[in-house]
Amino acid sequence: MELPENIEKEILEYLHLEYGEDSKDPSSLKLDEITHDGLYEVSGVPIHYYKYASRSGRNWATVEPYGDSYVIGMTTSSPTPLSKAQIYNRLNVESLDNNYTESFELESWGEGCYGFSDYREIKLPNGSAFKLLAEVSSHSVPVGVTLSIIEGDNDIYIRGSVGLSLSYESKNFGTLFITLGTGPWE
Repeated sequence: MELPENIEKEILEYLHLEYGEDSKDPSSLKLDEITHDGLYEVSGVPIHYYKYASRSGRNWATVEPYGDSYVIGMTTSSPTPLSKAQIYNRLNVESLDNNYTESFELESWGEGCYGFSDYREIKLPNGSAFKLLAEVSSHSVPVGVTLSIIEGDNDIYIRGSVGLSLSYESKNFGTLFITLGTGPWE
């Protein structure tokens, strides 16, 4: 993502608006108080972090891709670089009511590939089950993510890029959320 040379000025204007600051006020945030902290991959998305101090402590302005442009935001969460191994090594399944949550570790096949070597039977709390196959090819551009679900006469195959987050209506259990490569647990 190519950023304009004056991106810090745009960030400063954005932060002044967010904090309700007057740029002429001597106590308002100044341009030299904003520094580039780094480019971090968050859920497969490259995001620039700019640190600055505020009344609440250390904060970051974020600049991330949005279509052919970018969007500026802010966060108090420290940017933590995530490797593809951290993003793509787990598959998560949870119920609509959050009474069932399970996380499955994917096998590493080397060279950025992860998955289950065969369909994995997922046993649900009510005794029913379905089969799930997951494969990730993180060395390709974009990352290839594949899920396959078999339950009774349901045979579903889904392929996407970077990550998948979907709802699946189980025949015997209800709505399940299945996520690979993205999610709040990262």
